[in-house]
Amino acid sequence: MPERGRDDLDGVRVTTEGIDTTAAVRRLASGGAGAVGAVVSFAGVVRADRLPGSSGVEAVTEIEFECFPEMAEAELGRIRAEAIERFALSGLVVVHRTGRLKVGEEIVLVAAAARHRQAAFEAAAWVMDRIKERVPLWKREHGDAGGRRWVEGRRSVG
Repeated sequence: MPERGRDDLDGVRVTTEGIDTTAAVRRLASGGAGAVGAVVSFAGVVRADRLPGSSGVEAVTEIEFECFPEMAEAELGRIRAEAIERFALSGLVVVHRTGRLKVGEEIVLVAAAARHRQAAFEAAAWVMDRIKERVPLWKREHGDAGGRRWVEGRRSVG
């Protein structure tokens, strides 16, 4: 089980802090004793959607993420292990933020290192789909007129 709040950039982490994408990519690219041929990173950010039921008037200004960090990290760790085996990855970093995040702020980072780019691309997409399906995270949108709503989780199609 990963230690919460650690500086390990080759693992999983749930944090309230910002995500250092550049450091994670550099670390993955330099690993694997020269066997890494590709590092693919995906950064999910808060977008300015409209709050449903607001007649298209109220814009989302923040999203609040809550979880039990130990449970979320345990599931992220299982997903990471599955992805490393399934796609023959050299390394994989998965970081998810919690707390209130404003439009434009990074929510999640998935960075996959592999010998070839196709495996890294497929792994990053697969990991994001599993996060949405399996990780116990709760999300509430906050609007610019004071509205807010909990967002139901959804099953991924991938």
